[in-house]
Amino acid sequence: LLCMVQLTWLRSIKEDRGIFDNLSYVYQATTTAAQTAMSEITAKTSSQRPIGGKKLPSQTIRGKPRNRSKLHFMRRNNTYIVQPPRPKVLYTVFAGRKNRLLLQEPYWLEMYELGVIDEVHIWNYTNHRENSNYIRHVADKYSAFLSIKQPSSVAMEETLYFDKNHTFQDAIKHDNKGRAVFYWPGRRGYSEYYKYYTDNPYDGVIIKADDDTVFVNSTMVPSYASYLWNHKEIFLLSASVVNQGLCAHYQQKHNAIPESYEIFPFANNGMGDLQTNATQAFRLHSYFLSSEENRKRFFIRDPAFYEFKFTINVNFVAIRGEDMYITWDMILKKLKLEKRYYDEGAITWDAIRFAGMRMGIYMPMVVAHATYSHQLKLERQILSLWTNWAKKEKADFYKGIL
Repeated sequence: LLCMVQLTWLRSIKEDRGIFDNLSYVYQATTTAAQTAMSEITAKTSSQRPIGGKKLPSQTIRGKPRNRSKLHFMRRNNTYIVQPPRPKVLYTVFAGRKNRLLLQEPYWLEMYELGVIDEVHIWNYTNHRENSNYIRHVADKYSAFLSIKQPSSVAMEETLYFDKNHTFQDAIKHDNKGRAVFYWPGRRGYSEYYKYYTDNPYDGVIIKADDDTVFVNSTMVPSYASYLWNHKEIFLLSASVVNQGLCAHYQQKHNAIPESYEIFPFANNGMGDLQTNATQAFRLHSYFLSSEENRKRFFIRDPAFYEFKFTINVNFVAIRGEDMYITWDMILKKLKLEKRYYDEGAITWDAIRFAGMRMGIYMPMVVAHATYSHQLKLERQILSLWTNWAKKEKADFYKGIL
């Protein structure tokens, strides 16, 4: 590059725009010649991001396609990070509630611009007009890398009710007792998602994210995907999820959450009491958002992996594309045994006990999940926490979205 470069190994956690930097080699470019050379093999700079809502042609969103078998440079401000080779990554979302997806939306673009994912599939499991219109809007806005998958079983056949103290903010209607009525995927559940990737195997890693994933540690995605890809004995790999019972226990074990604030015992059912405790969820989100120092504590790299041998919430998980047929087999087995489609139990506990699959949590990959159904009595307060933080602390990141 006709210049001197300084090679440094990052041994501590570094934050940039509220997310954690990957542990990687860093080349500190010292001349204009180096910056010019590197810009030819990296994505466009942050000043060119269409985060403000203005759609840009695909060639201005991302640079030349990268050869994943070689190192590539990722620009972070004036620093160039050398990313190791990684598998192809497909990011998929079960959608979707607009008020949650708005908080996740800029992470799709960020991950794509950083070159840590290759495409996004939004599965439109909603018949709510406003939500569906929003999903079509983002598909047009990010057409260079995002597409909609439309399952045929969205004619929701099952209706769930909550009492008037547990209402959905975007409930479609209310019954005569004041209860909010909302729709859930019908008898086929989310099965079409798993059937699609069984019939259309993806040559890489598939990440499945819930629509209420409100924080993603984007720069750790390559490490997360590569860990699964290189450990063929692992079938399913969960992120370290803020607001998930088993993850909270391990986070606390490594001093991310002080016991003086909340106590999270080992969740021997994989979920723990946190799943049904709205107050505890609210306090955990509040703690995570209260300072950068608190968020840094959740970045745990030793040990990187904790195995589990029971059902766990699959809020944010990764599976190799070549293994998706196993999820479909397990879903069909559960249908035969229990006469229901229940993907969460089928691809975790059933895959462990019937197929001998191994799975666990990858602690350096930190994400946050807003609420479970039993936490909905504080849904508005929790979403307000995240929205206010986004507007105040990450205004540029969410510009034109919130």
